Amino acid sequence: MENQKEYKTFLPVFNGFFENPVWEFEYEYIEDDMKNIRKENGLHSDIDINDLNINYTEYEENIAIQLCEGLQSELSEYIEKITFENSNTHSVDIAIIPKIEKIKAFIYENKDAFIEYLKKNYTSYDGFYSWYSNDFSEWQELTKDFSDFSENEHMLGSILQFICNIEDISEFTLADSVEKNCHEYIENWDDIINQSDGSLKEFFTKNGYLENDADYFSVCYENKTLQYELLNEKTLSIIREYETSLTEK
Repeated sequence: MENQKEYKTFLPVFNGFFENPVWEFEYEYIEDDMKNIRKENGLHSDIDINDLNINYTEYEENIAIQLCEGLQSELSEYIEKITFENSNTHSVDIAIIPKIEKIKAFIYENKDAFIEYLKKNYTSYDGFYSWYSNDFSEWQELTKDFSDFSENEHMLGSILQFICNIEDISEFTLADSVEKNCHEYIENWDDIINQSDGSLKEFFTKNGYLENDADYFSVCYENKTLQYELLNEKTLSIIREYETSLTEK
């Protein structure tokens, strides 16, 4: 039975949250949904989407957890278990129990491609200094022939990235299984969709009156031309409610 040792490394294929359209918060969808719900509730005044209180930390963490679950499924042949540890704007930290013999076999089966991968990703150049060797034999030695990553946990994450490259597993692959559920992270959603501008017009529309009728009553009220004796009790009640709201401000 393989050694079930756990290592700490980075989540492969993830390119960060910053300016990444894959994980961008769905503002346009949220704004459209917000307007439609408000309209259904008879609220037609403008709302600034910047007034939404969004818990971005929780949003990103939930995506990161789902990414871990997705990658574990995609790499089940090479991974026993992935556990989410932490996330930030640029990376996700994970704890992982690898299937060492499977990973080792994959490297040797794709040795030429792995050598090329190391050269491409770990060769220093002007403006970039690599903290890791680009030489296959050094990786082999530092990981005890790819069987122990205790002193070089980054290398395990990088090898998993290599496997993903060969297996054509990308960030987009994992995105298909991630549910953003943006609404869940808006902490003042109910307040926003029920927020009224306090106008007499919205007192009418939120009580089921058509916009044209609400406009008519509002204009007549402002111009003091309402014929109160001709109004039904519901309309009078709304006007009284509106006037009460003015005294409470």
